[in-house]
Parts: sequence; structure tokens; C-alpha cells
Amino acid sequence: MTHDPRMGIAARVGIVWGLLVVAWVAAGLIRAEFLAPRLPFDGWRAVESVVGGALGIAIVIWGCRVLDRRSLASLGLGWTRRDLAAFGIGAGLWTGLAALGLVAGAMAGLFTVTLGPPTWMMVGWILLQIGLVFTYEALPEELALRGYIYTNLAERLPRWVAVLGQAVLFMLWAFALVGLLQALGVGGGWSINLDRTILFLTFGIALALVRLWTGSLWGSIGYHLAFQVGMGLLSLDRLTVVRVPSSDIGSAGIVLWFFGIVLGGIVAFIALFRKERRAKANSAALPTYASEA
Repeated sequence: MTHDPRMGIAARVGIVWGLLVVAWVAAGLIRAEFLAPRLPFDGWRAVESVVGGALGIAIVIWGCRVLDRRSLASLGLGWTRRDLAAFGIGAGLWTGLAALGLVAGAMAGLFTVTLGPPTWMMVGWILLQIGLVFTYEALPEELALRGYIYTNLAERLPRWVAVLGQAVLFMLWAFALVGLLQALGVGGGWSINLDRTILFLTFGIALALVRLWTGSLWGSIGYHLAFQVGMGLLSLDRLTVVRVPSSDIGSAGIVLWFFGIVLGGIVAFIALFRKERRAKANSAALPTYASEA
């Protein structure tokens, strides 16, 4: 598909960003007005995930085809073994560093961690959360932010400016979504403050670095999925395998932010730097042949 957009980058990014806000606000209103009063917790979450995720993906597909005249593959969403490996690297990066953070925090006395025996019901419930987070957050948000928006920004701006730009738009998207839902009388679940600003900015940068390091959007999808599922399970009462008391959630959140996001971003940055340095060295080592007169 030929990439021959009829609009400037700012206009295309602004339209898609605005439509994404509208889509998630609409999903939140549907949940509050029609689903939550009639369905159990997991039921309305499943419907909201499908509706919100489908709207987000549809907006990105429309933006690619109509505004950009490009394919989804150009955003870094492939379906090869390399992409599968990237997904595993992203998910494993956050999970491994978060587990290290939990051990370090517990040993330092910052919080307590209780371990319990897993059950088949618990395994099924965790798999359900993975499916809901993948559908509602990890896939559509990465396709939109680290896919469509980052790709457009990187075409005209220096790469590191594009990384910071998409992180800022990621933060503003979340703030606009929560602010509008709260203005409409629908609880957003959290408040807009400095802590959230730091979280979204650093998370957005780390996600972009993982995407660049792995060379695939599936890297950031895996990293995003592991973070959302891990933090969600840690703070919900139904989790009995690994449990942090509610009084310690704040301390655990800070430790997991540092280990999973800050250190995760640093690891991805170093790995990306070494990857590109090796690529340059290999390119310089290729023999050149001068044409003979």
C-alpha cells in the first residue's frame, strides 16, 4: 500500500488521538449506564474490553487506510517468529524485574508478600484477566500510541523527540479520558496528579524503548500486558497466590515502578544502544570493491 497521505502529520495524529479519546469515553459510558447495573463484574468487564478494544483498533485501521494510506505492517505489527520472540522479551522483561522488585522490597521491610497455593480456579481467573487486558489495553493502546502515533512522529522528527512526543500524548490521552468520564459523572478509578504524570511519562518512554529494541510492536504489547496484569492482580482481593496487603500497596507500587519501568526502560535503552552499535560495526566491516578501470 502506497504511503501518500493527503494531510499533515499533526492533523492526522490529532484526529486519531481525539477519536481514541472519544472511543474509550464511549466504552466507559456504556459500561456505567448499561453494563455494570445489569452484569456481574467479570461480565461487564468482558463486554467493555471487547467494545473499547474493537473501537480503538478500528480507529487505527481507518487512520492507516484513509489518512495515511499505509498498511498495519508498517506500524511494526508483524506475525513472524521474530514478533513472537519480541512479545516474550517484553513480557519477560517486566515480569522478571517486577519479581526482583518484590523480593527486594520484602527483604528491605518495605512491605510484606504472602504466598499461597495456586488453584485451577485461580489459574482460570488469571487467564481471564490476561485476555481482558490484552483486548482492552495492551493491543489497542500499543497499536495506537507506539504504532500509529510514534510511526508518524518518527517520520518527521528525530527519533528521541518522537519517543518523548508519544509518551506525552499517551499521558494526555489517559488524562483526557479520565477527566471527561469524571465530568460526565462516571468514576475514572484514579485522580490526575503528579504521581500519575510521572507514571505515564516513564511508562510511555519505556514502552517505546522496548518496541525499538525488539524491532516489533509485539515487544511493547508484551511489556504492557505484563505490567497491567501484574499490577491488577496484585491489588485485587481475589489473588491468593501472591498477595500484598492493601496497606502496603503504595510502597509496593513505587518499588514496582522503579524496578519494572525505570530499570526496564534502562535495560531496553542499553540493549538498543548495543544492538545499533553492533549493526554499525557489521556494516563498516562489509568489504567494498572499487570498480576496475
